[in-house]
Parts: sequence; C-alpha cells; structure tokens
Amino acid sequence: MPALPCAAAPQAVTSDASVLDVKGLRIEYPTRKGIVHAVNGISFDVAAGEIVALVGESGCGKSATAHAILRLISTKR
Repeated sequence: MPALPCAAAPQAVTSDASVLDVKGLRIEYPTRKGIVHAVNGISFDVAAGEIVALVGESGCGKSATAHAILRLISTKR
C-alpha cells in the first residue's frame, strides 16, 4: 500500500517556548453519591516540536484531561 501524501513537510523548531502549559488541573464530577475527583492537580508543559503521550490505567483521567485542554468540559479552579 503506498504512503499517503503529507500535507506539509515537518519544520525544524528552534524555540524553547511552551505551546501548552497545564498547571494544577482539577476536574470534578458531581454524582448522587458525592463528588468524583477525576483529575487532581496534574501539571505539565509541552515545548514546541515535542511529542507527549498521556499513559495510565483505565479511568485515571487521560480523556478528561484531553477534554479539559480542548475546553470541552469545565474544570475546577
């Protein structure tokens, strides 16, 4: 199977600036049995040109973190 064409060639990145900076992210969901703390104070930053993966057990908050970064859910401040 032939490779699909790339939309843009990768560019060399020389900046040390963060393109994503997450500090103390907290996500809570109210339930009938009380508050569920899905994410409790996660912090990380991603530099330009850097690749980052979130890895963990099922239900540990990976998707909730991604949804909060994309502002698809509200976060606890």
